Amino acid sequence: MPGFRVIASGPSPRVERLASDNTRKRDTNARITAVREDLRSRHGLNPDNYEETKIKP
Repeated sequence: MPGFRVIASGPSPRVERLASDNTRKRDTNARITAVREDLRSRHGLNPDNYEETKIKP
């Protein structure tokens, strides 16, 4: 069945809907944004313009 995943573990197997492409894309973009913010806050890096950044000691 495309678009669905069967989870057969445990006493009651269930069918789960897979995330649509848009949902996956949104989740991926959110992860990328989170990593960039983390880099920026921890190291003072600007991943969008890497050449101009200085790494704080």
